[in-house]
Amino acid sequence: RATVVTPRRLKRRGALICVASTDAPALVTALAREGIVTSERDGNLRISAHCYNAVEDVELLLESLARQRRLLA
Repeated sequence: RATVVTPRRLKRRGALICVASTDAPALVTALAREGIVTSERDGNLRISAHCYNAVEDVELLLESLARQRRLLA
């Protein structure tokens, strides 16, 4: 389970997704070891999905986040 911290209101949200983390730099590093490129912003994990990402990319991200659940807030 993860807490999405991206604004929910339509007028305030964008294409990026931010997820709360107990240690965002460590989470970015762990995901990078699996070939997943993310970044850290304001102590949160920042995910930038694009139109060229396949469904398999999203599934890999979700599976990796499940393995790193100790780093999710």
